[in-house]
Amino acid sequence: MHKEEFQLEVSNRFNALEENKPAIETFHKIMEEGAERFGQNAKDKPNEKLEEDIEIERLDEKRKSLKKKEGKTTVEKIEYTELNKLVKKERRARQRKKRKEESEKIIANGRGPREAYKGGARKKISCMIKEHGESTTNRHEIITICQTFYRKLYEQKTPDQTNDPNIKS
Repeated sequence: MHKEEFQLEVSNRFNALEENKPAIETFHKIMEEGAERFGQNAKDKPNEKLEEDIEIERLDEKRKSLKKKEGKTTVEKIEYTELNKLVKKERRARQRKKRKEESEKIIANGRGPREAYKGGARKKISCMIKEHGESTTNRHEIITICQTFYRKLYEQKTPDQTNDPNIKS
């Protein structure tokens, strides 16, 4: 729908340009305005870097500089190995946190866990909190938690289904 509106507006403006023969700058301005109005997309927004991302990049730069260094001492070799492990661990933790935040956002917006699987790349819920308050990353437990939640949700009786005379629909 937006595409057709954009094309119609560009066509109308282009016809106006033909009649008035304005300068090239005006044409560019019109095109930019139309593109800004109709072309705003979440994918076009620049990714904001959090402190965690900056810290991971800093550690990675240090790791890369140690990797390039020739004639490393034993301490530097150990430091390089530990930085490798730390960078991988931090990246995994950051990715896990992103998936968890996205899953919470999906569920908070009233959509089910299946929504997490939609999209180009399959997105999975990586962590979920049990009824007792502890978190789990076990895939089977996550599915069980979701099933239990939705079973309880749909088993609840609505005011229309109760026989209580005090409740009015």
